Amino acid sequence: HLRTASSPVNALPHPVPSNHVYHVVLYLGPGDYHRIHAPAPFQITRVRHFPGHLLSVSEYMQKSVPHLFAINERVVLAGPWRHGQMTLTAVGAYNVGSIRVNAKPDLTTNSKAHSHVWDDRYPPSALGNPFF
Repeated sequence: HLRTASSPVNALPHPVPSNHVYHVVLYLGPGDYHRIHAPAPFQITRVRHFPGHLLSVSEYMQKSVPHLFAINERVVLAGPWRHGQMTLTAVGAYNVGSIRVNAKPDLTTNSKAHSHVWDDRYPPSALGNPFF
């Protein structure tokens, strides 16, 4: 299932009129392929893990729970690509609580032992292959 939306610049904390921010949400149902691939090559320079809930991300829950994607556990990969900055966020959900990142095998999600925000920054190419 593909759901798309664009965020107006004035929704950002410090809007810059010439900037354009877009996002896409790919809902992966229980029977779908659950590996995530970047839509374009980008260099991962930051990996952030945000512990959180594992609520369902069904369409009903997205309409019923404010900020659902911000309260569920997630891992954010960020870095530059040829048009500026890119982030790729994997959001955990009910029955999909473990998030693994090939470039960061020591990352542990869905664990009470790792219940703090984890934020690692890397110089370019520090994670081996510079592109995801």
